[in-house]
Amino acid sequence: MVVRTECKGRKVTGIYIGARNVRRNFPRKAAAIDFELGHLRIGCDLGPGFWRDPPRICDSRLCEWLEFKLYRERRYMTPLPLSLVQSGRNAYKLRPLILPAVSLMAIGDSKGAGTYRQHAGAVHKPHPLHLQPAAVC
Repeated sequence: MVVRTECKGRKVTGIYIGARNVRRNFPRKAAAIDFELGHLRIGCDLGPGFWRDPPRICDSRLCEWLEFKLYRERRYMTPLPLSLVQSGRNAYKLRPLILPAVSLMAIGDSKGAGTYRQHAGAVHKPHPLHLQPAAVC
């Protein structure tokens, strides 16, 4: 399933799951879930607010890991899409979502993927993590 980070200012505040993802992929009686983040495993409680709209997970350890892994070289804290794959009972692997090269054309790059763009005197290549999918949930 595709989820996204939530940011406020220069901080990651949590992960937005989406109501449809919650109904399809989370057992209703689950009180907590585990995130597998590489070699780390973080357990997060699912409070009563999780089952209402908008469902999100806010855990300080998870937010710090996301800031370090995804945002440390970025100037702007925009929401990023993530892949959340079930890896066991109430356990999920969380990874950055790798978008296909075709998605680069959707942001107005008429020359296609892999081209360099000029912006304010600097030349840089677009990075796939800087993109947001059209529909997150």
